Amino acid sequence: MIPIDGPRLCPQHTRECADSWTIYKDASGRAEALQPRVLNLSRRLKTGRFHVLREIEEAVDVTEEFLFWAKKELDERRKHSTRFYAYVGSDPGHQKRISNVEKLVAIASAVRFDLTIRKYDLQVDALRRDSERAVGEWTPQQLRSSSPGVQQVRVLRCCAVSIFPPDEESEDESVESEVEAEELEDSEDEEFEEHEPEEPEELDDSALGATMDEEELLADERAAQEVSEMLRWYSQSGCVTVSVQVVGHTHAGGELVETLTRSMVEYFPPIRILVHSG
Repeated sequence: MIPIDGPRLCPQHTRECADSWTIYKDASGRAEALQPRVLNLSRRLKTGRFHVLREIEEAVDVTEEFLFWAKKELDERRKHSTRFYAYVGSDPGHQKRISNVEKLVAIASAVRFDLTIRKYDLQVDALRRDSERAVGEWTPQQLRSSSPGVQQVRVLRCCAVSIFPPDEESEDESVESEVEAEELEDSEDEEFEEHEPEEPEELDDSALGATMDEEELLADERAAQEVSEMLRWYSQSGCVTVSVQVVGHTHAGGELVETLTRSMVEYFPPIRILVHSG
């Protein structure tokens, strides 16, 4: 797999590529381990089997943990593809995995939203029960003081009445404003009748039941094999690397520092110059 004139990445980028691969594979494994639980929580929520606040809180925590690892995998895979495969093209299986993880993140985010709504409903129910329980423990004296039949008597001691006739212009303006308000209300009612809210579609969570397929697994294996061979190539005896700094210019006019790494091997007389940025 390694060309006769050496790896396509310099030693530093080879190590960074290996670290990136380790990060997204670890995140992928952790996310896949949580997928069945998130799927079970989603289907349990659809059947209305969440009635205990503690259980719904645990369900939200599990879903958020899955989203954390899935987003970490997605972010690292994107970086890996952009940094280390920009010039040779990314593996189709790698791109397929990125697309599938994007779908999983979208589904899990919707599940978390529905679980959160259910959690708030249960919290409101718990507060209402606590309030009713507190009222039931009140003494007769407290109940009498809070009874609507016992009200403070208010006495009107003074009032003033305007005896001046209303201004004709102000009266006309008030009539016009009332007419405009009625017309606006009628138009809103008609618009509401024309655009009745549609019932939300049921969430399709079937993708949560799928794991990495053969194409995706083989893509990760190929990436691991390439990194392993590059690391082994650089670790061979007789391999000497020398780095120098040069300054170039981007299209925007800014300076860009590129690293030129020259690898010289005793049994490979030609000197290979690798140019990498970022």
